[in-house]
Amino acid sequence: MTLKKFVFAVGVLCVSMGSAVTTLPPTIDEIPEQVQQEAVKAEQTDAALSGMAGALTRAVRQVNMLDSVYTLREDIVETAKRYIGCPYNFGSTGPRVFDCSGFTSYVFGLNSLSLTRNSRTQWQEGVKVDRYHAQPGDLVFFGKHGIHHVGIVVEPLEDGNFRFIHASTSRGVVIDEITSDYFAARFAGLKRIVSETPEEEI
Repeated sequence: MTLKKFVFAVGVLCVSMGSAVTTLPPTIDEIPEQVQQEAVKAEQTDAALSGMAGALTRAVRQVNMLDSVYTLREDIVETAKRYIGCPYNFGSTGPRVFDCSGFTSYVFGLNSLSLTRNSRTQWQEGVKVDRYHAQPGDLVFFGKHGIHHVGIVVEPLEDGNFRFIHASTSRGVVIDEITSDYFAARFAGLKRIVSETPEEEI
């Protein structure tokens, strides 16, 4: 309640208690100081509650956004797993045969996310992520002299390790661990396509 409304309410109360009909509502100067202070406190409380409500609304929106991001990451992984066992063929983009970047671009495309066609250009997309912060759905890249292979993180493990799914040249679509000697020696980095915020870089 604003101070002006409070003053008017006091005037109405006076009339209802038997004051003359012609009695005007009291001015601010005629209201006891204590009553004025209570009115000011009421206004301050209203303002504080309004601020809290706004902050709560923003927090709920943030939680909903994060939930949507985490759901999308899990959807990417579950989509990729459906193709385990599909054979590898250079230049193939699915849905039954893939090369490495054809596999990642196909899986992301099924989740309404566009990736370029080869691993070197996919390396230029998204934001860089430290391996200790890997999340499902992140792209993992390999190559000793430039980027030559790409996969999708399936599950973070301890100590910066993780499992990933990819189209292997010899085994088709499989899940491997970064801890294997072959992949550990060729690990180039991680990129995050599905971020909490556009500025995210870890």
